This record gives sequence, structure tokens and C-alpha cells, in this order.
Amino acid sequence: MKSFITTLILLSSVLLLSLLNCRYVNAVADDLYTMIDELPPIGDARTLQAAKEIKEFWEKEEMLVELTVSYPFVDRISEQAALLAASAQAKDLYGFESARTLLFDAVKDMRRAEQFSFENLF
Repeated sequence: MKSFITTLILLSSVLLLSLLNCRYVNAVADDLYTMIDELPPIGDARTLQAAKEIKEFWEKEEMLVELTVSYPFVDRISEQAALLAASAQAKDLYGFESARTLLFDAVKDMRRAEQFSFENLF
């Protein structure tokens, strides 16, 4: 009976940690979505600062996110955030819009990979 109770406690702990991780990753993804959606167009004076803020926000959160999210997802977001900032610096309209779209897709892929579902648990 002790082993059964211990097993239930361990299973509950794993499920709780999985749920907390899912909530954290989704919160980071929501913040990134908001920041990407609020990016001013390339001709705006605030564009470079906003793009740098996205990159800095991701660099701050990256260390915790990469503990549970696989590296290809993390690397893709890092690359696109850096490219977005570089394109804003160079005032490259097509590079900026491409990086913006690809960054949004990378965040969406990370969120989908880390969603809380039966398939993702086992």
C-alpha cells in the first residue's frame, strides 16, 4: 500500500510539473505573440527598439525555456529574433517582414510542441 501511495504522489508531482511547465511556455509564447503583433512597420522610428526588445526578452527567457523545449525550436526562435533585429537595423523591409512571419511561426511551433495533452505526456 505504501508503494501505491508513493507512486500516486510521484505521478501527481510529474503531472503538476508538466502542467506548470506548459503554463510557463504558453505565457512566454503569449508575450512573444503580443510583442510581434505590436511591432511598428519598418519605417517607424520605434521599430528598431521594439525588435531589440523582442530579442532581449527572448534571450532572458531562453535559458528556462530550453530546459524543457527541444533545441531546434529554441534555436529557430533565437535565429529569427536576431534576424528581426538585424533587419530592423538595416531597414530591410522584406527581411523584416520575413523574419517577423517566421518568428511568429517558430513561436507557434514551440507552443504546439509543448501543449498539455495525453500524447505529449507519454
